[in-house]
Formats: sequence, structure tokens, C-alpha cells
Amino acid sequence: AVLNVLMGGRYKTVTNEVRDYLRGLYGKSPKALDPAFIESVVGPVDRIDCRPADTLEPVYDKMKADAEGQGLVKKEEDVLTYILYPAIAPAFLKGEKKAEPMPEPKAAAPAASVDYEIPRSMEVEVDGEVFAVRILSVEGESVVSAEADANQRPRGDVPGGVKSSIQGMVLDIKVQAGQKVSAGDTLLVLEAMKMENPVVSPVDGTVTEIFVENGAVVQSGDVLVVVK
Repeated sequence: AVLNVLMGGRYKTVTNEVRDYLRGLYGKSPKALDPAFIESVVGPVDRIDCRPADTLEPVYDKMKADAEGQGLVKKEEDVLTYILYPAIAPAFLKGEKKAEPMPEPKAAAPAASVDYEIPRSMEVEVDGEVFAVRILSVEGESVVSAEADANQRPRGDVPGGVKSSIQGMVLDIKVQAGQKVSAGDTLLVLEAMKMENPVVSPVDGTVTEIFVENGAVVQSGDVLVVVK
């Protein structure tokens, strides 16, 4: 409900779980739903009117073989973990099996000397809000401005940028750089509170940049993909 208020359209943003519920994948609803409403959310798709599990193909043996092929299985629970969380389980299980080597800490660069007058007050803009900052005392200490991380995702307005409306984890990237997409196509899927939230393209165009990878944690307002 909150996402639809933010996006400015009723049922404009619907989680995959809600779509699956309307298709009957969670079983029969307690009360009959309006077919027109269902089609407005999930489109003209066939609903399931039988036991949902009866429509699934057995995948245990296939997923177990896949996990064993990656060297992820030490005990039976590892297979279940891989089946439930195929996107993030490999990194977790590899970390459980063998600790990843930590890079040697780099020696801090010496502080640069300052041979100019340090400003005593300034204005700083954070997420569109301007704050007045006043320096009370520097006591001769060197002041060095910290450079932004080159890999940090842009948060401001980027031409063609598609932002995250929520905080979550990137579960599945559906597109590649250079791929043509249409308005409404799913670009990637975010997971938040065990719910999958598709991020769709607002326009027709071409994916020119992707700033995230599977398993990355993003904040609300982060630019995820650029479509031009």
C-alpha cells in the first residue's frame, strides 16, 4: 500500500507474492475475487484452480546435483539452504566451508598540509535538504576532505536512472547492459522482509548501466539501473 502511494497509482507496484496469490499459487482465496481486478494486476494469465503443489516439477535431485557440483554440500541441510535461497546460499555456504582471505589493511596516507585559510562555515546538501555547518575549532590540525567511494551508487538524479523505492537486497538481475527493454519490463527483483519486489522500467529504451549485482544491499533512493 505504501509503495503504491509513493508511486502514484493503485496496484501499480505489486510484489511477486501478491501476483502469485492472485494466480492461485497459494491456494484458493477465502472469497471469490473479481476477475477484472485480477487481470488488472497480473494480466491475462490462466489461474490455477487445483492444488498448487501438483503443478510443480520435482527439483530436489537437480538442485542437489547442482549444489554438489559447486562444492557447497557438507550436510543435508546445505541442500535445503541452496533450494530455498539459490541466489545467496552459494556465498554463505562457501564462507562456511572456507573463510575468504581478508586483504591486508593499507597504511593510511599522511594527512596533507593545509596552506590556505579553512572556511569556518558552509552549507551541505544531504538528500535534497540543506544544512548549515559551522567549524568551531581546528586547533592547527590538518583538514583533509574525504573522497567519495568510486564504487558508491549514485543517489541523485541521473538521466535515465531507475531508483530503488525501498531498502532491500538485490535478488535477481533480469537484464544486461545493452539490452533493449519496454516500459513495464522487470529490470531486477529486490527482496525486503522476505517479499520479492520487482523494479520495472518506466520507459522504452536500452539498458546502458547497471550499478548493482546479485546479493548487494541497496538503500531507498539508490540508482540501480540506467535506461535511455
